[in-house]
Formats: sequence, C-alpha cells, structure tokens
Amino acid sequence: LLLRGIRQRLLASHFGFPPAGNGQIASYFFGRGMNLFFPFGPGDLATARALDGADGMSEAAGAVVFHNRLFELLAILAVLLVGLIYLGCGGALTALFWTVFLVAATVSLTRPLGWSGEEASRFNILARIWAAFNGPALRRALGRLLSNPGFLLWLLLVSVVAFLIEIVGYWSIKQAFSSPMDDYVLMKDLPFLHFM
Repeated sequence: LLLRGIRQRLLASHFGFPPAGNGQIASYFFGRGMNLFFPFGPGDLATARALDGADGMSEAAGAVVFHNRLFELLAILAVLLVGLIYLGCGGALTALFWTVFLVAATVSLTRPLGWSGEEASRFNILARIWAAFNGPALRRALGRLLSNPGFLLWLLLVSVVAFLIEIVGYWSIKQAFSSPMDDYVLMKDLPFLHFM
C-alpha cells in the first residue's frame, strides 16, 4: 500500500501538484480507509477530494486517481503476460479463462455510470467490458503516458513490485493454513497460480 501511495505522489507531481505537498500519500490511505468502512467503494472520490484540498485542482486530482487505478490494471496485465510466457498456454489457460469469465459475468450485470455512448449489447461481452472500463478514456490516458516512456516504465515497475508483494502476502496466508505439522491443511494442494 505504501508503494501505491508513493506511485500516487509521483503521479500528482506529474500532473502539476506541488512536489512538497504533504497530503499526496495520505490522501491515498484516506481513500483506502473509506473503502474499508463504506460500501460501493467511495474511496476514489474521497482520495480525489483529499488530494484536491484547497488548491482548486479537482480535474488534476481526478486524473491522478484515474491514472493510479490504470497502473493497477497495467500491473495485473504485465504479471499475467509474464505468467502466460513462463507457464505456457497450457499452465495458465485455466486461470485466465476463469478470470475473464468472472470479469465478464460481473460486467454483464453492470451499467457503466456516466457513459454517454451507445450501450453495448448484453451478449457482446468484449464490448461491455470495454464500456465498463471506459476504454476510450483508457486509450487516451495510455497515449498521454506514452509521451514520457521513462516515467511510464518507472511507475509500471513500482506497480508490478507492489502487486507481487501483495501476491507474496496471499502466499504467506496459504502457507500458514497448509502446515504439515497439524491436521489443518485446508489449502495444502491449492496451487500458487490461483493466488496470482
């Protein structure tokens, strides 16, 4: 979480916030805390509001939060791509299938808020996923980031490291509940790939 807060601070500096701002990392933790206590994930809005503060930079604050979330998605895709290369199609295909199935099933039950385009057909799953993740905005954001490839690669590295640390945390939980020393081996035969 600290690495993700640092990533948000780097993004805030990139989007024109003063580098000496004290609340740039704290605003990330404020939003995470809001998500823990309230339903429907209001943390992103709270993070943007806390980041905006009295500076009157609400549009830039929204861009920082959006790009911070975008790097979460990029980190997952990078780890998935490396996993597909490392494990081969046979080893990772099952996990990839169920991941896409769960995302598609969830997205098919949603209607994107604030999306002004034509609604995608309920049966065109890829179009609905593209609409739910606001594909045009993602494409524009990636285009802006590609104008500074060094910054993009640096933040992608921070994002991947943060994601891998999270995976190690889940792996540790698995190890705690699969000890051969006792009878409670609930997750003993659960492969590591499922955690990733």
